[in-house]
Amino acid sequence: MGLSQVSLRDIPFLSLKDIGDRQVPLIPLWDGARWTLWLRPDDGQLLETHPVDVATSLYWAKNEARETDIYFPFSDFVWQHVSWPDVARAAAAIEGRLENLCTAVAKIDFFWQHRGNDLLDVAEFVATEIEYISVIARSVLDDLQKVMAGIWDRIELLDSEAQRRKRSLPPDSMAKMTLKGEVVRPAEELTKTYGLPAVVAEFYAASGSLLQKVRRLRNGVIHQGTSNGPIFVVEKGFAIGREQPLFKTFPEIWLKEHAYNENVYSLRPLIAHVAVNALHTCTLAAHALAKSLAFPPEVAPGYRVFIRAPHSSALLKAQAVLEGANPWWEP
Repeated sequence: MGLSQVSLRDIPFLSLKDIGDRQVPLIPLWDGARWTLWLRPDDGQLLETHPVDVATSLYWAKNEARETDIYFPFSDFVWQHVSWPDVARAAAAIEGRLENLCTAVAKIDFFWQHRGNDLLDVAEFVATEIEYISVIARSVLDDLQKVMAGIWDRIELLDSEAQRRKRSLPPDSMAKMTLKGEVVRPAEELTKTYGLPAVVAEFYAASGSLLQKVRRLRNGVIHQGTSNGPIFVVEKGFAIGREQPLFKTFPEIWLKEHAYNENVYSLRPLIAHVAVNALHTCTLAAHALAKSLAFPPEVAPGYRVFIRAPHSSALLKAQAVLEGANPWWEP
């Protein structure tokens, strides 16, 4: 593998003219034919290398290198436009939690494949994994609030009166931003309190409902030690009863094709709803910011950020369930 020394500004697809103090991620580049990775030895110069493949990483590309790689618009927005140090740290935490969600969803699929082992109570494994997914989903939303607060602090509004009304956002808790007790704060209140553009305030108001429900599941596990079980193992997959908290917390998601019978429903739509929509909320935040505020130009014009994670295919299957794919593990 040949090595050549270059500086950051020698990397041709990067545009660093207006970089300021934004961080430039030295992640691999997929050009459609080969990988390029820049390593930073102690002398400060970069070594350009060409690995055979990438196992787990964010990477730059015009199109995904593998169909199971994930395009996460939130990460693309952060690393292209707003990768200031505090924002970058919180965004990297969300990307790590995305990998954890991929693995957690894949573990539930794995438990289904091993349901016939008499020595394993797979239903208990699944119940525990659902609890873990609720904890990770809540952490994603809190890390998102760190990103939003960091970006908002950096932005200077062109309208002097709007800049005068601008107030810092709560830096570490989405609940402090979107909820007053157990009630979702309306967009008008958020605009009045923090000086937010209407589009961003509406994003927060719309996201409050998901946060309420994820927080309810997560707090039950962390603070009350309550169980979300029992989980049923039926011929078509894992399921829950209509009278269980897991079912009642998300009444809006259930469809007739999710039903095993009138009392028992597939667990898979709920798994998909919590895991996928926690991440989708991050994307909605990026869209709201991009619509209403001006940001520095792209670091890598014409390229996008993709994510390769070991169990990304499981998360993509979960997303397909939300789009109408089979809601069970078996036909």
